[in-house]
Amino acid sequence: MAAAAWRASQRESAMQVCREILQQGGILVDRGHGQILKKTLEDGSSVVCTQCGALVAWSRAEAHRSFWCQSLKDEAEAADPLQCDDGSGPNHMQLD
Repeated sequence: MAAAAWRASQRESAMQVCREILQQGGILVDRGHGQILKKTLEDGSSVVCTQCGALVAWSRAEAHRSFWCQSLKDEAEAADPLQCDDGSGPNHMQLD
């Protein structure tokens, strides 16, 4: 019984995230393919990153968390605010 309740809770959470993503819009939504997002969450082929809220293919979830997640960039900027966006070095400001 507990497993069924857990699955129902997970499904409801996924559907809530899907509704939020559909409201925010994006490439698929703007082109009329928002149901693809819903389907990928329902069939389990995609997951939502708990750090940044991005919808990510299940097969790419670990790579997303390790390399592409927006929260990684946010953490890096918080640790070193003088770092360039491309990570190449500090920003230099010129005073007039």
